[in-house]
Amino acid sequence: PVAPLVAVPTKPATGSEVGRAALITLHDGRKLGFISPHLIPRMAVCDPDLIDGLPAGLAAATGLDALSHCVETFLSPRINPPAEAIALDGAGRIWRNIEANISGGTPQTRWEMMMGALEGGLTFQKGLGAVHALSHALGGLSEPKLHHGVLNAILLPPVLRFNEGHVGDKIARLKQA
Repeated sequence: PVAPLVAVPTKPATGSEVGRAALITLHDGRKLGFISPHLIPRMAVCDPDLIDGLPAGLAAATGLDALSHCVETFLSPRINPPAEAIALDGAGRIWRNIEANISGGTPQTRWEMMMGALEGGLTFQKGLGAVHALSHALGGLSEPKLHHGVLNAILLPPVLRFNEGHVGDKIARLKQA
């Protein structure tokens, strides 16, 4: 038994407010993941006012991290149509609102970003892909020290190009969303 966990996200990124995992980065750069049903928050308070004033660089990096969760989940070869639908909706929310959010946004655009990140967190239990496999390894380097979201943003376009011929009509559906 553990104390009830209440999550209050202060940036739209990992979807940890609905996740069952924790990630710890050790001093030597190794990342250790822990997965347990005890880590699922009992409640999430997603207040768009809490991400008001997020610095532009952090808003961009965390927003693109959330987008990569949705995109990679949607493109994963594992079969889970409900997760794909949620990931596609989350990707659309993020894509339509990230630019406004980088410059501060409105309560509505911040809420859309939070919901997109939450949807990514709900769905990436289906599995992620090459973007995260690479960014976790590169993020463990001591120099240069790069933000996880920045790495995902850099890696997403070439991984999408590489995978495009192997995912059927999913790229077209993603573009439509």
